[in-house]
Amino acid sequence: MEDDPDQVITQARSQGTLFLTYHHQFAYLFCSVLGHLGVPLNALTMDPALGPLGSLLPEFGPNIFSDSERHFRGGRYYFLNPDNPRFHLLSVLRALLRGTSIVSANDFDNPYPQFASHACTLLGATIQSPTGVIPYAIQHRVPIAAGYLDWQGGNRFKIFLRVLKRPDEELSLAQVYSRYMAHLEDIALHRPEIWEGLPWLKEQPRHPYPKGASVGA
Repeated sequence: MEDDPDQVITQARSQGTLFLTYHHQFAYLFCSVLGHLGVPLNALTMDPALGPLGSLLPEFGPNIFSDSERHFRGGRYYFLNPDNPRFHLLSVLRALLRGTSIVSANDFDNPYPQFASHACTLLGATIQSPTGVIPYAIQHRVPIAAGYLDWQGGNRFKIFLRVLKRPDEELSLAQVYSRYMAHLEDIALHRPEIWEGLPWLKEQPRHPYPKGASVGA
């Protein structure tokens, strides 16, 4: 069950919020929509130069990201690189505490040991999710929400948001991850076409997963 997106967005307009999203085809548009709705934000994404399109189409990254971040209300994309994994985090954390939200997708198995990870289970698979800014958001009582954008046909989209942690809640990293992964599992089971991670999830280590078991750490 999703929360009222208007309430989440209204709060994020004045208080920095950590939006944990998922790898889906509208992930960049999700960021733009938040900005268009009045949320000042920064977004974390892997350096496009590390991917196949980055080397084949050097202009791909700058064009895509510059068009999207025009809606960020002063924010920008921060490209994460394993050669310097903590450099950008300091900048976005300072901005977060000043009221600029962060969008981050942490729904994948961390391929870089330089990034801190948290072990999670999802649909019976074990993944080592990069923790990124989640511990800092918990430490500084920043609200955390999970969300994605869904195409409704034509030029209509709908934003889905679920509150993972309110500012006054005392939650551990494991508890936040449990809620984050439970939301993702709900998407994967009922709307599998939305999440792009199902193919690579099959490659992760498996363990017994009884029906009705909870997900998360």
